[in-house]
Amino acid sequence: MCGIIGVLSMGSKKDDLKTEIMRFLFTELLQVTEERGKDATGMSALFSDGMSYLQKGPVTATEFIGNLGDDEASYNMFMKNCTEYTKDNDTFLKLFIGHCRKSSVGGAFDNVNNHPIKVNEIIGVHNGTLENHNKIFTNLGCKRDGVVDSEAIMRLLDYHTNYCTEPFTIEGLEETARRLEGAYSVIAYNANNPYQLCMMRKERPFELALLKELGILLISSDKAFFLKALYQYNKMAYLFRDTYKPVKVTDVEAYTLPLDNVGIIDLTKEVTVDTTIDDLIIKKDVFKATKIWKMPPKKHVYYGAGYNNRADTGKKNDTKSTTNTTTGAAAKSAEVFKGKVFSKKLNAYVDETSVEVAKTEGAKVIEVASGKVQNVGKDNLVDFTEVKQQELKANIQPVPIIFNEVKTVDSSFAEALKASMEQENYRTRYSSGKEVTEAFDIKNIDTLDSIPAFALINKAKEVIYKEAFVDGAMWFKENHVKEETVTQENPTKAVRIAKQVVEIFGTVIEQLANGKTEDFAAKIFAELQKRKNTELTLDNIRQVFSKGNTMSCKALVALEDVI
Repeated sequence: MCGIIGVLSMGSKKDDLKTEIMRFLFTELLQVTEERGKDATGMSALFSDGMSYLQKGPVTATEFIGNLGDDEASYNMFMKNCTEYTKDNDTFLKLFIGHCRKSSVGGAFDNVNNHPIKVNEIIGVHNGTLENHNKIFTNLGCKRDGVVDSEAIMRLLDYHTNYCTEPFTIEGLEETARRLEGAYSVIAYNANNPYQLCMMRKERPFELALLKELGILLISSDKAFFLKALYQYNKMAYLFRDTYKPVKVTDVEAYTLPLDNVGIIDLTKEVTVDTTIDDLIIKKDVFKATKIWKMPPKKHVYYGAGYNNRADTGKKNDTKSTTNTTTGAAAKSAEVFKGKVFSKKLNAYVDETSVEVAKTEGAKVIEVASGKVQNVGKDNLVDFTEVKQQELKANIQPVPIIFNEVKTVDSSFAEALKASMEQENYRTRYSSGKEVTEAFDIKNIDTLDSIPAFALINKAKEVIYKEAFVDGAMWFKENHVKEETVTQENPTKAVRIAKQVVEIFGTVIEQLANGKTEDFAAKIFAELQKRKNTELTLDNIRQVFSKGNTMSCKALVALEDVI
């Protein structure tokens, strides 16, 4: 678990006060995000002329921010340099991005593994874990600076912007997402194009908040972090800094980037009171995009005459492939083995990939009992024609041909048929045999050439059926399944929400009765923070309590303001 942070200046106007406010909000967000990762902290700043600053280290956010002084590596000098750089020219600060890291792949002691990650002019942060990062580097054929898996994402972004010479595109981000296997929330910029920020999400949290009066867009891994940072900002605005404009609840739009989405934020767009976050971004759902460059499925494979296409039963004819550890010369000869196939002729397990070697050097055999690797000479070549292979069987039924028959079609079926015809843009077209082997989990291109046509069609049918089934389920849910609402028809949820509101008010009243004089709204805020209940939203509150209730009850008004 890590935390990502973004503070973005929307529009194209230079504003020194706005820059100061961005510094304050970024510092507060970085501080509260520490709970998501304490192994390393980092930040980067981008300016309107493409200049960028980057600083990171294997310390907590508290230590990172607390590193104050005249040293160039101190936090306050980084912020001072950001201000000084914009003083005597027309450039201005466009954004800050930051990261609090909890290490997974690549130790934090090596600073190259910490975030932000820089590849060419791509600088970005990532929360999550990739399973296929090694494969990405292999397929791209590019260098690798560190061990951290996140570098693979930045390498892909570099590749899909033609090595930072072109802007981000939705198509390029989709192609990047197709090659990522794992979980991620990502934000990144290209310093050659300081007018965009790209974002990607799968399985990890990704929250945005638009401060309309300030023209600032915030990004975080947790909505609660926005509340804490804005609480500190408003305290500063009301008590200490008259130049700061307080942020009201009505001036803030909160937004969660949907799962399996990629998007681009246009940093040139101006913000007004009527602007929504959807006006500032373009995004695309890439859930249906076929994944490539995937890792092999983690499963046991059974071979040989005893293969019976069922789970282990403990019977003698259940023959399982084995693994082997050797040393010295034997280990060197065993390096070529990637899997074993049972040969009736040799009555032993042999490597399927050693056929070409066997033709010139003699067959290599791995004895089942001892695991010993040995050459058996050209006179005893492995007879792979004797290897029993699993065949894909299809239950094919004749399709009846009907002439001149008129059928009435259910309206929902017609809607589904129309929706399926609109999915053309989501269909994946393969451009190489390698992509086909990865999409269908086929061992390699050589294997692909040797697979019978009927078996390949059956494999394609299996993959396509799964995708079509998921597509259909998603379409049905979006068009025919109504979300749970808190109406009289669904009293259970209404009772839950009413009960939670009463519990909050009861706790706050009890505290006030005991002489605790803090602000009523502050106490409500504290109770909400303890609960972190996603059901207590403005829409749900207003469906449970009438408008008359909320207008006449100051406690409900305070609760709505805090939410």
